[in-house]
Amino acid sequence: YYEPVQADWKPEYASLLIGVQASLWTEFCNKPEDVDYLLFPRLAALAEVAWTKKERKDWTSFLKGLDVYNEHLTAKGIVYARSMYNIQHTVTPNDGMLEVKLECIRPDMEIHYTTDGSEPTATSPLYEKIVPVKEPLTLKSATFAQGRQMGKTLILPVRCNLATAKPVSGDSPSVKLLTNGIRGSLKYSDSEWCTWNDNDSVSFTIDLLKPETLNTLTLGCITNNGMAIHKPSSVKVEVSDDNSSFCEAAMRSFTPEEIFREGNFIENLPLKLRGTQARYVRVTAKGPGVCPASHVRPGQVSRILFDEMILE
Repeated sequence: YYEPVQADWKPEYASLLIGVQASLWTEFCNKPEDVDYLLFPRLAALAEVAWTKKERKDWTSFLKGLDVYNEHLTAKGIVYARSMYNIQHTVTPNDGMLEVKLECIRPDMEIHYTTDGSEPTATSPLYEKIVPVKEPLTLKSATFAQGRQMGKTLILPVRCNLATAKPVSGDSPSVKLLTNGIRGSLKYSDSEWCTWNDNDSVSFTIDLLKPETLNTLTLGCITNNGMAIHKPSSVKVEVSDDNSSFCEAAMRSFTPEEIFREGNFIENLPLKLRGTQARYVRVTAKGPGVCPASHVRPGQVSRILFDEMILE
Protein backbone atom coordinates (compact mmCIF):
# COMPACT_ATOMS: atom_id res chain seq x y z
CA TYR A 1 0.00 0.00 0.00
CA TYR A 2 1.41 3.38 -1.04
CA GLU A 3 0.07 6.79 -0.13
CA PRO A 4 -0.24 9.23 -3.03
CA VAL A 5 2.73 11.58 -3.33
CA GLN A 6 1.82 14.89 -1.69
CA ALA A 7 2.64 18.28 -3.09
CA ASP A 8 5.02 19.01 -0.21
CA TRP A 9 7.07 15.83 -0.88
CA LYS A 10 10.81 16.14 -0.29
CA PRO A 11 13.54 13.67 -1.44
CA GLU A 12 14.79 13.19 2.13
CA TYR A 13 11.43 11.59 2.99
CA ALA A 14 12.32 8.60 0.81
CA SER A 15 14.38 6.88 3.54
CA LEU A 16 11.44 7.15 5.93
CA LEU A 17 9.21 5.22 3.56
CA ILE A 18 11.63 2.85 1.85
CA GLY A 19 14.05 2.01 4.64
CA VAL A 20 17.19 -0.01 3.93
CA GLN A 21 17.76 -3.23 2.05
CA ALA A 22 20.44 -5.89 1.74
CA SER A 23 20.17 -8.47 -1.03
CA LEU A 24 21.37 -12.06 -0.88
CA TRP A 25 21.83 -14.09 -4.05
CA THR A 26 21.60 -17.81 -3.32
CA GLU A 27 22.80 -19.38 -6.57
CA PHE A 28 25.90 -20.64 -4.73
CA CYS A 29 24.04 -21.71 -1.58
CA ASN A 30 23.56 -25.47 -1.47
CA LYS A 31 22.18 -25.81 2.07
CA PRO A 32 20.62 -23.65 4.81
CA GLU A 33 23.99 -23.30 6.55
CA ASP A 34 25.35 -21.55 3.44
CA VAL A 35 22.59 -18.95 3.71
CA ASP A 36 23.24 -18.46 7.43
CA TYR A 37 26.93 -17.93 6.75
CA LEU A 38 26.18 -15.15 4.28
CA LEU A 39 23.47 -13.52 6.42
CA PHE A 40 25.16 -13.46 9.80
CA PRO A 41 26.50 -11.32 11.33
CA ARG A 42 25.89 -8.98 8.38
CA LEU A 43 22.27 -8.52 9.49
CA ALA A 44 23.60 -6.80 12.61
CA ALA A 45 25.43 -4.28 10.42
CA LEU A 46 22.26 -3.72 8.42
CA ALA A 47 20.32 -3.05 11.61
CA GLU A 48 23.02 -0.61 12.74
CA VAL A 49 22.68 1.30 9.47
CA ALA A 50 18.88 1.37 9.69
CA TRP A 51 18.26 2.12 13.37
CA THR A 52 21.25 4.00 14.74
CA LYS A 53 21.40 7.73 14.19
CA LYS A 54 24.48 8.94 12.38
CA GLU A 55 25.76 10.97 15.32
CA ARG A 56 25.54 7.92 17.61
CA LYS A 57 27.35 5.45 15.36
CA ASP A 58 30.61 4.28 16.88
CA TRP A 59 32.73 1.47 15.42
CA THR A 60 34.31 0.43 18.73
CA SER A 61 30.96 0.29 20.47
CA PHE A 62 29.44 -1.65 17.58
CA LEU A 63 32.19 -4.28 17.76
CA LYS A 64 31.57 -4.85 21.46
CA GLY A 65 27.86 -5.35 20.81
CA LEU A 66 28.65 -7.58 17.85
CA ASP A 67 30.70 -9.91 20.05
CA VAL A 68 27.69 -10.37 22.34
CA TYR A 69 25.46 -10.92 19.31
CA ASN A 70 27.85 -13.57 17.97
CA GLU A 71 27.69 -15.42 21.28
CA HIS A 72 23.92 -15.68 20.82
CA LEU A 73 24.42 -17.00 17.28
CA THR A 74 26.86 -19.62 18.57
CA ALA A 75 24.44 -20.71 21.31
CA LYS A 76 21.74 -21.20 18.70
CA GLY A 77 24.02 -23.26 16.49
CA ILE A 78 24.04 -20.71 13.66
CA VAL A 79 27.09 -20.93 11.43
CA TYR A 80 28.16 -17.34 10.81
CA ALA A 81 30.97 -15.70 8.85
CA ARG A 82 34.13 -14.99 10.79
CA SER A 83 35.77 -13.06 7.97
CA MET A 84 35.92 -9.97 10.18
CA TYR A 85 38.82 -11.67 11.97
CA ASN A 86 40.76 -12.49 8.82
CA ILE A 87 43.84 -10.61 7.63
CA GLN A 88 44.16 -8.59 4.45
CA HIS A 89 47.63 -8.32 2.96
CA THR A 90 49.43 -5.93 0.64
CA VAL A 91 52.85 -6.83 -0.76
CA THR A 92 54.59 -3.95 -2.53
CA PRO A 93 57.98 -3.85 -4.29
CA ASN A 94 60.11 -1.01 -2.96
CA ASP A 95 63.80 -0.32 -3.52
CA GLY A 96 64.82 -3.89 -4.25
CA MET A 97 62.78 -5.54 -1.51
CA LEU A 98 59.18 -6.51 -0.81
CA GLU A 99 57.18 -4.79 1.91
CA VAL A 100 54.44 -6.90 3.51
CA LYS A 101 51.60 -4.98 5.14
CA LEU A 102 49.05 -6.88 7.25
CA GLU A 103 45.67 -5.46 8.30
CA CYS A 104 42.48 -6.57 10.00
CA ILE A 105 39.20 -4.69 9.81
CA ARG A 106 38.91 -5.12 13.57
CA PRO A 107 41.38 -2.80 15.34
CA ASP A 108 41.00 -4.75 18.60
CA MET A 109 42.78 -7.81 17.20
CA GLU A 110 46.47 -8.64 17.63
CA ILE A 111 48.27 -9.98 14.56
CA HIS A 112 51.02 -12.52 15.15
CA TYR A 113 53.16 -13.96 12.38
CA THR A 114 56.00 -16.35 11.53
CA THR A 115 58.47 -16.43 8.63
CA ASP A 116 59.82 -19.96 9.04
CA GLY A 117 56.71 -21.76 7.82
CA SER A 118 55.48 -22.68 11.30
CA GLU A 119 51.95 -21.97 12.49
CA PRO A 120 51.52 -18.61 14.25
CA THR A 121 50.54 -18.60 17.92
CA ALA A 122 49.85 -15.92 20.49
CA THR A 123 53.54 -16.02 21.41
CA SER A 124 54.79 -15.54 17.83
CA PRO A 125 56.21 -12.12 16.87
CA LEU A 126 53.60 -9.37 17.10
CA TYR A 127 52.97 -7.50 13.86
CA GLU A 128 53.55 -3.80 14.54
CA LYS A 129 54.93 -2.46 11.27
CA ILE A 130 55.61 -3.44 7.65
CA VAL A 131 57.70 -6.59 7.32
CA PRO A 132 60.59 -6.30 4.80
CA VAL A 133 61.28 -9.41 2.70
CA LYS A 134 64.48 -9.89 0.69
CA GLU A 135 64.45 -13.63 0.02
CA PRO A 136 61.96 -16.47 -0.58
CA LEU A 137 59.96 -17.43 2.49
CA THR A 138 56.49 -18.43 3.66
CA LEU A 139 54.91 -15.86 5.94
CA LYS A 140 51.99 -17.07 8.05
CA SER A 141 49.84 -14.79 10.19
CA ALA A 142 46.61 -14.83 12.17
CA THR A 143 44.58 -12.63 14.51
CA PHE A 144 44.40 -13.29 18.23
CA ALA A 145 42.37 -12.01 21.18
CA GLN A 146 43.26 -12.93 24.76
CA GLY A 147 45.57 -15.65 23.49
CA ARG A 148 42.93 -17.30 21.28
CA GLN A 149 43.18 -17.44 17.49
CA MET A 150 40.16 -15.69 15.98
CA GLY A 151 40.53 -15.85 12.20
CA LYS A 152 41.96 -18.10 9.54
CA THR A 153 45.70 -18.39 9.14
CA LEU A 154 46.88 -16.29 6.20
CA ILE A 155 49.58 -18.14 4.26
CA LEU A 156 51.77 -16.02 1.99
CA PRO A 157 54.36 -17.97 -0.01
CA VAL A 158 56.78 -15.31 -1.28
CA ARG A 159 58.70 -16.52 -4.33
CA CYS A 160 61.59 -14.67 -5.99
CA ASN A 161 62.96 -14.48 -9.53
CA LEU A 162 64.94 -11.96 -11.56
CA ALA A 163 61.89 -9.68 -11.86
CA THR A 164 60.85 -9.73 -8.18
CA ALA A 165 60.87 -6.31 -6.49
CA LYS A 166 62.24 -4.65 -9.65
CA PRO A 167 60.79 -1.36 -10.93
CA VAL A 168 57.90 -1.88 -13.34
CA SER A 169 55.96 0.64 -15.40
CA GLY A 170 52.85 0.22 -17.48
CA ASP A 171 49.33 1.28 -18.33
CA SER A 172 47.65 -0.15 -15.21
CA PRO A 173 47.58 1.24 -11.65
CA SER A 174 48.04 -2.31 -10.34
CA VAL A 175 51.12 -3.08 -12.44
CA LYS A 176 53.33 -3.55 -9.34
CA LEU A 177 51.45 -6.77 -8.62
CA LEU A 178 53.45 -8.30 -11.49
CA THR A 179 56.69 -8.19 -9.47
CA ASN A 180 55.57 -8.61 -5.85
CA GLY A 181 56.39 -12.31 -5.55
CA ILE A 182 52.81 -13.36 -4.70
CA ARG A 183 50.69 -15.55 -6.97
CA GLY A 184 46.97 -14.96 -7.36
CA SER A 185 44.27 -17.44 -6.41
CA LEU A 186 41.31 -18.79 -8.38
CA LYS A 187 39.37 -15.80 -7.05
CA TYR A 188 40.09 -13.20 -9.73
CA SER A 189 39.17 -10.36 -7.33
CA ASP A 190 41.65 -11.38 -4.62
CA SER A 191 43.78 -8.22 -5.13
CA GLU A 192 46.74 -10.12 -6.63
CA TRP A 193 45.59 -9.94 -10.27
CA CYS A 194 46.73 -7.02 -12.40
CA THR A 195 43.88 -5.64 -14.51
CA TRP A 196 43.50 -3.14 -17.34
CA ASN A 197 40.67 -0.83 -18.36
CA ASP A 198 41.48 -1.20 -22.06
CA ASN A 199 42.10 -4.83 -22.98
CA ASP A 200 42.72 -4.36 -26.71
CA SER A 201 46.45 -4.15 -25.99
CA VAL A 202 48.26 -4.06 -22.63
CA SER A 203 51.92 -3.34 -22.04
CA PHE A 204 54.41 -3.14 -19.19
CA THR A 205 58.19 -2.80 -18.86
CA ILE A 206 60.48 -4.11 -16.13
CA ASP A 207 63.86 -2.58 -15.31
CA LEU A 208 66.20 -5.32 -14.05
CA LEU A 209 68.63 -2.57 -12.95
CA LYS A 210 71.51 -4.32 -14.71
CA PRO A 211 71.94 -6.60 -17.74
CA GLU A 212 70.82 -10.17 -17.01
CA THR A 213 70.91 -13.44 -18.94
CA LEU A 214 67.30 -14.42 -19.60
CA ASN A 215 66.18 -17.92 -20.55
CA THR A 216 62.44 -17.95 -19.87
CA LEU A 217 59.68 -15.44 -19.19
CA THR A 218 56.49 -16.87 -17.69
CA LEU A 219 53.23 -15.00 -17.22
CA GLY A 220 50.65 -16.15 -14.69
CA CYS A 221 47.23 -15.94 -16.32
CA ILE A 222 43.71 -16.75 -15.10
CA THR A 223 40.64 -17.97 -16.98
CA ASN A 224 37.19 -17.36 -15.53
CA ASN A 225 34.76 -18.22 -18.28
CA GLY A 226 31.72 -16.97 -16.39
CA MET A 227 33.24 -13.49 -16.02
CA ALA A 228 34.67 -13.36 -19.58
CA ILE A 229 38.26 -13.43 -18.33
CA HIS A 230 40.59 -15.25 -20.73
CA LYS A 231 44.18 -15.50 -21.86
CA PRO A 232 45.42 -12.99 -24.48
CA SER A 233 45.40 -13.70 -28.20
CA SER A 234 49.15 -13.04 -28.33
CA VAL A 235 52.10 -12.12 -26.14
CA LYS A 236 55.24 -10.37 -27.42
CA VAL A 237 58.46 -9.91 -25.44
CA GLU A 238 60.95 -7.20 -26.38
CA VAL A 239 64.27 -6.40 -24.73
CA SER A 240 66.50 -3.35 -24.53
CA ASP A 241 69.67 -2.06 -22.92
CA ASP A 242 68.61 1.60 -22.82
CA ASN A 243 64.78 1.51 -22.47
CA SER A 244 64.58 3.28 -25.83
CA SER A 245 65.52 0.88 -28.60
CA PHE A 246 63.78 -2.51 -28.25
CA CYS A 247 64.09 -5.70 -30.27
CA GLU A 248 61.73 -8.67 -30.29
CA ALA A 249 62.94 -11.65 -28.25
CA ALA A 250 59.88 -13.95 -28.22
CA MET A 251 56.32 -14.17 -29.52
CA ARG A 252 53.44 -16.51 -28.77
CA SER A 253 49.88 -16.65 -30.13
CA PHE A 254 46.77 -18.56 -29.12
CA THR A 255 43.78 -19.79 -31.14
CA PRO A 256 40.15 -18.99 -30.21
CA GLU A 257 39.76 -22.63 -29.13
CA GLU A 258 42.68 -22.23 -26.73
CA ILE A 259 41.46 -18.87 -25.46
CA PHE A 260 37.73 -19.32 -24.88
CA ARG A 261 37.81 -22.45 -22.77
CA GLU A 262 35.24 -23.11 -20.09
CA GLY A 263 36.09 -23.28 -16.42
CA ASN A 264 38.04 -21.36 -13.80
CA PHE A 265 41.76 -22.12 -13.77
CA ILE A 266 45.24 -20.59 -13.64
CA GLU A 267 47.83 -21.14 -16.36
CA ASN A 268 51.49 -20.31 -16.71
CA LEU A 269 52.32 -18.95 -20.17
CA PRO A 270 56.06 -19.52 -20.82
CA LEU A 271 58.06 -17.80 -23.55
CA LYS A 272 61.60 -18.94 -24.37
CA LEU A 273 64.25 -16.22 -24.43
CA ARG A 274 67.20 -18.59 -25.02
CA GLY A 275 69.95 -16.77 -23.14
CA THR A 276 69.03 -13.26 -24.24
CA GLN A 277 70.96 -10.54 -22.46
CA ALA A 278 69.10 -7.35 -21.51
CA ARG A 279 68.33 -4.88 -18.74
CA TYR A 280 64.82 -3.86 -19.82
CA VAL A 281 62.04 -6.31 -20.68
CA ARG A 282 58.81 -5.11 -22.29
CA VAL A 283 55.73 -7.32 -22.57
CA THR A 284 52.84 -6.49 -24.90
CA ALA A 285 49.72 -8.64 -24.83
CA LYS A 286 46.84 -8.38 -27.28
CA GLY A 287 43.35 -8.91 -25.92
CA PRO A 288 41.29 -11.91 -27.06
CA GLY A 289 38.48 -9.66 -28.28
CA VAL A 290 34.75 -10.29 -27.93
CA CYS A 291 33.40 -13.57 -26.64
CA PRO A 292 32.01 -15.85 -29.39
CA ALA A 293 28.32 -16.63 -29.86
CA SER A 294 28.71 -19.95 -28.03
CA HIS A 295 30.10 -18.20 -24.93
CA VAL A 296 28.07 -17.64 -21.76
CA ARG A 297 28.62 -13.91 -22.42
CA PRO A 298 28.32 -13.67 -26.21
CA GLY A 299 29.52 -10.41 -27.72
CA GLN A 300 31.08 -9.12 -24.49
CA VAL A 301 34.67 -7.87 -24.62
CA SER A 302 36.84 -10.27 -22.65
CA ARG A 303 39.51 -9.22 -20.16
CA ILE A 304 43.13 -10.14 -19.43
CA LEU A 305 44.45 -10.65 -15.89
CA PHE A 306 48.08 -11.44 -15.00
CA ASP A 307 49.35 -12.11 -11.49
CA GLU A 308 53.10 -12.40 -11.86
CA MET A 309 55.95 -12.03 -14.34
CA ILE A 310 58.58 -14.69 -13.73
CA LEU A 311 62.00 -14.20 -15.31
CA GLU A 312 64.59 -16.97 -15.11
